[in-house]
Amino acid sequence: MDVKFNKNPNVQFFQQHLQELLTDYNSFRQKKASELCLSMLQPLFKERHLWLTHSGTAALEMIADLLLQSGKSEIIVPSFCFVSTAVAFQNKGFQLRFAEADPQTLSASVPDILNNLVNENTAAVVWMHYAGTTTPAFMELVNYCRANEIFLIEDAALGFGRTFENQAIGNFGDAAIFSFDITKPISAIQGGLLVVQNKNWFKQADSYYHIGTNRSAFEKGEVANYQWVSLGSKCQMNELNAAFLLDDLQNYTSKITRLQQLSRYYVQGLKELQLEHAFELPSVFEHPENHHVVGLLFTTAALAQHVQKQMQQSGIEVFSHYQALHAAPFVMQNQQQRTLPVAQKLTTNYLRLPLHEDLSFTHIDFVIDMLKQAILNAS
Repeated sequence: MDVKFNKNPNVQFFQQHLQELLTDYNSFRQKKASELCLSMLQPLFKERHLWLTHSGTAALEMIADLLLQSGKSEIIVPSFCFVSTAVAFQNKGFQLRFAEADPQTLSASVPDILNNLVNENTAAVVWMHYAGTTTPAFMELVNYCRANEIFLIEDAALGFGRTFENQAIGNFGDAAIFSFDITKPISAIQGGLLVVQNKNWFKQADSYYHIGTNRSAFEKGEVANYQWVSLGSKCQMNELNAAFLLDDLQNYTSKITRLQQLSRYYVQGLKELQLEHAFELPSVFEHPENHHVVGLLFTTAALAQHVQKQMQQSGIEVFSHYQALHAAPFVMQNQQQRTLPVAQKLTTNYLRLPLHEDLSFTHIDFVIDMLKQAILNAS
């Protein structure tokens, strides 16, 4: 039985949306698909401004530009995170300080951030919601940043559709980003979303988004001429990608419900293995809302490598995730090093299991059976 790690997106109305764009000049010119996507997303982020971007990376780059006005030089980012989260700020000249990971949430360690990293030069803390996770420690960080005038950025690339304290994640920081990449449950094939809460940033973010121009003000008739007014870049989502995203957003609640069911079934089966000596199931995956990732943290790197090889020989795709950024070649050449054992262990000992809505409970039973066999064969 072949079990792929991911799948091509299922689309129902994409061809219909595409045909409308291709045959109706006004729909294409006025970015009707993008506007419909934003109208569906806006209720999740009331009183926030939203911009659809061509990638999560573009949304992070917009935030990095906004943070330049802080006058401070350092950004705290998780070591266990995607490289875009660091590069966006590095490219704007910020000094990066890498935070240790929490072994249960796989997000950053709040004690490490507050006790070891925050200082008078801190412009912002970037919090990654790994698999959409949030904990009481996250609110401690939110309150600390508010009290100390430090900007808080939510990297929710892995968390669309998750909530915390009855709000969609992305509502807690000064700004947040989401990814709609092909690897995500809700996809534009390639795309992202920027959510901005800080009202002082609305105008600057909009001009940067529109290649440094006053396009929005011009289209509203607020200014007489369309002009270059600031730094900027081409950050907009392609309208064809927006049409694809629109299809997924129209069905996102049922898709996420299905993925949550599969995630809970995984967790139940993995707990019944009784192989605690071989791996740990981080608590982040036990949350009933989890719908994006299921992974295991093995006791040794050698065991993780063995399991990955054996599973692939059985037709099951399993993969590691992020490589710890604090130990990346670029970082080691250019800045002072920190010892972050949890982030390093996640680099070498952590494997993700297949999770997508085309899986069945039978597929998951097979994955768990082959996992057990692989572990026992390593003994």
